[in-house]
Amino acid sequence: EGTAVEGGELVVKNVSALGTGGLEIAAGAKASLDVGAASIKIGFIKFDGLLDIDRASLTVASGLTQAGLVAGLTAGRGDGSWNGANGITSGAVAGSGGTNLTSLCPDSPGTGVMVLHGSADPIAPVPGSTVVFAPPLGLPVADVVATDAARAGCSPTPVSTQEAPTLQVDRYQGCADGRKVEYWRMLGSGHTWAGSAPLIDFIVGATNTDFSASTAVLDFFDTQAA
Repeated sequence: EGTAVEGGELVVKNVSALGTGGLEIAAGAKASLDVGAASIKIGFIKFDGLLDIDRASLTVASGLTQAGLVAGLTAGRGDGSWNGANGITSGAVAGSGGTNLTSLCPDSPGTGVMVLHGSADPIAPVPGSTVVFAPPLGLPVADVVATDAARAGCSPTPVSTQEAPTLQVDRYQGCADGRKVEYWRMLGSGHTWAGSAPLIDFIVGATNTDFSASTAVLDFFDTQAA
């Protein structure tokens, strides 16, 4: 026995609703796991449509090879913002903000900026990439942060502090109009959200558990409120 989604969208709000059988999602259909950071175990999975795992952790007993998983994640990632029409996506990741690592936005005014980035991010690597047709294509994170600091009127050299064994924070000083520019270097972490349930390490890298990115971001916003 299992669950088949033939069309439209199935929103799962209770882990037990799927049981231990399989999950089949037809082309054009969608299944969304609205169960928070819960762990779900199912017998098998087949997705021609879209599976949104949000923040859940999903274990599949059979029917999903490593190659199939990679293909599903690639399709779900779409243009890089997890907006694919099929495959595996995450509404939690798609809804989070991000630093523009592909363009410096030449006309952008100065503003407060907080960048959190994993030093071992395999999707948006810290050094950037200039190899065309070999994504990810992007700018070095440090260059983007330095540009943000300059636009915010900050001194060019930040003060670095070791906040945790796997967290180094660079804070730029003397910024104009009360702005703050901070670069949170998550040492050893991948393309993940600190303090959340771990995702698939061999695809996106490790998740930092030394602090909560959500709490840190909200605290930063509080200091920058008008």
